[in-house]
Amino acid sequence: MLILNLTRGDSELCVPLYLPATPADVGDAYAKLDQISEKEKLTRIAGVVSDSVFLEGVGQYEDFIRANWLHGRTADCVGLIKGYGWLDAGTLTIGYGTNGMPDCGANQMFHAATVKGTIDTIPEVPGLAVWREGHIGVYIGGGYIIEAMGTKYGVVKTKLSERGFTHWLEIPYINYD
Repeated sequence: MLILNLTRGDSELCVPLYLPATPADVGDAYAKLDQISEKEKLTRIAGVVSDSVFLEGVGQYEDFIRANWLHGRTADCVGLIKGYGWLDAGTLTIGYGTNGMPDCGANQMFHAATVKGTIDTIPEVPGLAVWREGHIGVYIGGGYIIEAMGTKYGVVKTKLSERGFTHWLEIPYINYD
């Protein structure tokens, strides 16, 4: 079983999420975290920073987000990995940028990796990351991954072979020993 600890931005609050998880599980876990205004929740869910971008970015999904994610918590693909990397296992709290894992994106994480290969050479090692331009997920073994797939899907378990990942990697900030 994989456990991801979820946090919001620079908040020190943290809630465990046991994987695989349904979108409802993710929403429930995030609902336990800090309370913020509806607009801020929608803005964070959409990953936008201004009203004009908010309207363009959420646009057609606003009703869906309000119905499914508003009182919950979401993470983007690399946020799942950073939530694990920033976990203090002793206190089960998240510390921003801790444990040697910087705040970086999926592409930066891939390019920083020294152990990686093309997807057709992936070893059977749960916990490896899988990558394609702009997106990253976590291999859980048996040909399956966990990934944050977007507004309409949330955090899901999917078949590696069906998702177009091009490479695997050892996340450079995680010890695989």
